[in-house]
Amino acid sequence: MASLYNTYMIYRPVKVSITDDMIARSRERDQGKYNDKSFMDGAGNFVGFLGEEITHKVRPDLEFVNSFDYDFKLKNQTVDAKTKHQSVPKTPKEYYEVSICKDSLHQQVDLYVFCRIYVDKEKYPYGWVLGGISKKEYFEKARFLKKGERDGDNGYIVRQDCWNLRLDQLYPIKTNYSED
Repeated sequence: MASLYNTYMIYRPVKVSITDDMIARSRERDQGKYNDKSFMDGAGNFVGFLGEEITHKVRPDLEFVNSFDYDFKLKNQTVDAKTKHQSVPKTPKEYYEVSICKDSLHQQVDLYVFCRIYVDKEKYPYGWVLGGISKKEYFEKARFLKKGERDGDNGYIVRQDCWNLRLDQLYPIKTNYSED
């Protein structure tokens, strides 16, 4: 079985500069509301596509599939990139969290990759590939938050039922990619 990530848990995000080509491809794919399950009514699609772009940049062996259930294939495994945006230019801290929302439970996916995209006044200079984990292990470790609850760690009011996991619980992505 192909391996997407290392099996040790040391939080090691990979910073990736976002190119004009990545932005153009993502804008071309962004058609507003992507599906009727989007709790943001499609507002997160573009950032999600950028997350797929930076994931592919650090793991060019991933085959783009872009199905309703997953974004990539790695040999016989399905991989989905989950992306959040942030307005702070600093590397996300290990105690920040990733989320899988209720509207993603239908996905037939083996592995998740999590990303963050830094947004500065509608510019997208860079992002991070934060790590990965199997779907099975994710839901074994994640904590459940109900819509309307306040996330005690950051005060965010949850917009949809979701399962959250700290970044330091993800496995580092195997890559030879470096910004240097």
